[in-house]
Amino acid sequence: MAKASHPFGRVDGKGTVSVLEGKTWRPVGSYPDGTESEALAYFVRKFDELEAKVALAEQRLAAKASAKDLSKQVDKLAEELVEPSAVGDLGSLRFRTQAVTAALQVLKEEQKQESENALDEALKVREQIVEEMEELSRTDLKSIRWKATGEKMAQLFESWQKHQQTGPRIPKKKADELWGRFRQSKNIL
Repeated sequence: MAKASHPFGRVDGKGTVSVLEGKTWRPVGSYPDGTESEALAYFVRKFDELEAKVALAEQRLAAKASAKDLSKQVDKLAEELVEPSAVGDLGSLRFRTQAVTAALQVLKEEQKQESENALDEALKVREQIVEEMEELSRTDLKSIRWKATGEKMAQLFESWQKHQQTGPRIPKKKADELWGRFRQSKNIL
């Protein structure tokens, strides 16, 4: 349990708890039915909860979590830190939150570039599968080895499906165009 004194908090005789922000004391709430120590401890716990949220955001940033999701979390946290009903070094929490917000911009750019690179690579893979199927479809029917060609077609179709399920999402227009070429080549044989 916290002591009745705290470097960032105090309790008056009526049970009103205040927090020190800069050089100003701001009331954060009251705890009339408890002791001064209990009142202060309650609002220190509120600060600890906020600090845990900031620490979680920092950990998620370090782990390179989804910048989009993390941005939502940090925006909400920044709102909570405007005038929280908590006792502790709120300026430090705001500073740490601002640092996460600034670092998020870099993470967003990194993830955007990674996404673009993954999409480019996915398009190359799908294009290669289509080109192999088109090459098979150009085989002279008189000299075709049906069993081997059928197996190769099945492998290409399986590769297509696997890539479609596990690869990044390709824009619909491009995906439809590639699938049309693949299907057309497959149906020739």
